[in-house]
Amino acid sequence: MMHEHLFYPDSAGGYFADPEAFARLYLAGGATTIRTAGSIDPYADLATARAIAANTRIGPDIDVTGAYVEGKPPSVARMPVIDGADHAARFVDFWATEGVTSFKAYEILKLDALAATVAAAHRHGMRVTGHLCAVSYAEAAMAGIDNIEHSFAAASDFVSGRVPGVCPPWIERIQSLNRLDPDEPEIGKLIRMLVEHKVALTSTLAIFETLAADRPLPDADALAPLSDGLKHFFQSTAVAARGSPFGPAVAALLPRLGRMERRFVREGGLLIAGSDPTGFGGVVPGSAMARQYELMVEAGFTASDAIRAMTLNGAIYLGRADDIGSIETGKRADLVFVRGDLTVDPRALRSPEIIFKAGKGYSSRAIRAQYEGRIGIE
Repeated sequence: MMHEHLFYPDSAGGYFADPEAFARLYLAGGATTIRTAGSIDPYADLATARAIAANTRIGPDIDVTGAYVEGKPPSVARMPVIDGADHAARFVDFWATEGVTSFKAYEILKLDALAATVAAAHRHGMRVTGHLCAVSYAEAAMAGIDNIEHSFAAASDFVSGRVPGVCPPWIERIQSLNRLDPDEPEIGKLIRMLVEHKVALTSTLAIFETLAADRPLPDADALAPLSDGLKHFFQSTAVAARGSPFGPAVAALLPRLGRMERRFVREGGLLIAGSDPTGFGGVVPGSAMARQYELMVEAGFTASDAIRAMTLNGAIYLGRADDIGSIETGKRADLVFVRGDLTVDPRALRSPEIIFKAGKGYSSRAIRAQYEGRIGIE
């Protein structure tokens, strides 16, 4: 899974990191390899990844994404601020030396700094993804970006009167996407450009469902690892968000995203998948992966295509498909045993029984029991 942060929103409107607990919860959910896709504490993430690699902690293999590469003023106050192309290159060089293995550009970063980020990362043999806004998807593709997060949901390409280098409000981007027909040439032109430039897209449908009016909220089992305070914070803020103009707009966008993602795959694009435990909460490390699968099936993906996006495609993106990502002779023994048939009941993935990583089995239930009600308690 490819958008698995090791941090989570807190009730004060910020974020807290809990890498060791979250790594275990991702394993309990069935992930044996993850990419963090952004970090607020790269050193803590690196320490956890190294401990897992040394077999002194349990968890998935971790592709540690460096500190966010963000412009000014930053969308999130605690993110580093990159001032131009030279600064971006130095920033990448520093974190590559510290041991991170990928990078993520964020909303306010300008095109010249993004291009410098990509060039520097590629010199280190690393990939760059982005949650974009000031830079359009088309511009990012031309700049050589490897991956874009949230599939089409963050695209500014279709905002009327868009000014290059300026990040339009998200509601304007959503509204511009809701005016598109996913089967018409306008989105098709962008899809072809992304495919031609080999830009992968990451589907993160579960995070958008938490913001969408008239969609089910996560159930008690999904929220079980959260403290009572975090549960209350999520439930109260989710209700407020869904009652704002965002709620109906995101609800209208959700099925369109699914159709756009399916078209991207039909036209040859590499679609990967992730959870993204941000927003107001509710997308809980480990349990949210099952909801991502359910939403992909709801959007019209076959069970096998949804599973492929969550497994083999991620391995292909990471350059590790010879070793992981599918069940084949000679590959690492990474397996998830569930009680039920995913082709008949997509909800069966909510309750994995045993997760095998490199041939060693772990009880999902036992890991989750360790953290019930504990996330968010210091």
